[in-house]
Amino acid sequence: MRCFLLPVVTAILLIAAAPAVAGGKVEVQSKQVVGLTRFLEEQPLHADAPLIRSLLIDWEEKSKDVEDIVCLDLMFAVANPEVPNGPQVMVQFIFGSAAYQIANPGEKGRLLPAQLAGLRSMLKVYGRFLASDSAARIPVLDEWAAKEAAGTLESDLAAAVAKECSAKPIEGKPAQG
Repeated sequence: MRCFLLPVVTAILLIAAAPAVAGGKVEVQSKQVVGLTRFLEEQPLHADAPLIRSLLIDWEEKSKDVEDIVCLDLMFAVANPEVPNGPQVMVQFIFGSAAYQIANPGEKGRLLPAQLAGLRSMLKVYGRFLASDSAARIPVLDEWAAKEAAGTLESDLAAAVAKECSAKPIEGKPAQG
């Protein structure tokens, strides 16, 4: 498994996630991230959701308040723009991880708690998309949702992270080892 920091996937996600903000005048502040993330978890299909995603991605790229690592092999199939709602669901992982770190500054950069928060946020959004369109299934997320329902999500994710994303990567480069 290779681990990559956020900048590796940002370009792909920016293209698919939302329109650009005109003139760059609107910016998200760190104190808004938790609320905006929760809003997207509850209403990922809201008319303003694409703009909010775009603003959060822009914030994430510039922020020094969070350190997000995305274990791509865990979620690689989700990031594909051809997967139903894939880019929107994938960025929610990033937002959920960031919101967790903002709400818990002492946890910044801790791999497992950030991955768990990101995955849980992602699953919330995925559930909302499925409620709107039951044909928009993503098999890997169905598997993680089943683990959440069974109460094994945290331990199963811990095992996967320990196995597949244990070495901390250099920004934008695969982890070694």
